Amino acid sequence: MSKKYKIPESISFLIKTTIRAFYSDSHIVAIDIILKSGYASEFTLAKEMRIGLEKIRMITNSLHIEKFIKFEDRLFKQLKITKNKKDKNFYRKIYKLKYWYIDYNFLIFNLKEKIKNILLNQKAEKKSGQNFFLICPRKICKKKFFLVDLPGLTFNNNSGKFICDNFLNLKVICGAQLEENNKEKDINTQELKKEREKTINELKPLINLLFLSNN
Repeated sequence: MSKKYKIPESISFLIKTTIRAFYSDSHIVAIDIILKSGYASEFTLAKEMRIGLEKIRMITNSLHIEKFIKFEDRLFKQLKITKNKKDKNFYRKIYKLKYWYIDYNFLIFNLKEKIKNILLNQKAEKKSGQNFFLICPRKICKKKFFLVDLPGLTFNNNSGKFICDNFLNLKVICGAQLEENNKEKDINTQELKKEREKTINELKPLINLLFLSNN
């Protein structure tokens, strides 16, 4: 492998950790081969992994879409000549091969962007989880209202509560005073909190490795 594309051990460990955490076995093997050789053609990957080119292209294309690997096209002349060189129509066939490699600076940048987006989504979910909703206390109704519904509801100034506008039938509106559904709100908040904590714990090792990669 040329020094230009030699990947530091710490970065190599980061790549292996990431691929093993979020990708399938076939993706893991493909990345390991590319890491070992620096460059790997589709034919090399197919030979090493003992699977067809079509499957290899599916694997490499998915990794390319995920911005995990890059490629460069290399042109080669046909080695075996089947026609007589004296034939005026003779020509040596040129064919093209994709060679896959890892640009680790590009990869690290995109990993950081992915983690940033995940954390931003977590923050947005946390904010939306705080949007309480009201519920009608009448057993015959029990309609739920979210925060976005409040501007359209009638407000009782005397009681300080919103009024249910649900139609119980074609002629009768419920009209009950809405109450906060604290019990269900707490359950949803707890579930969101657990999900956020789980995601953060899964990302911590990767975040630490990304931080170390800058040193």
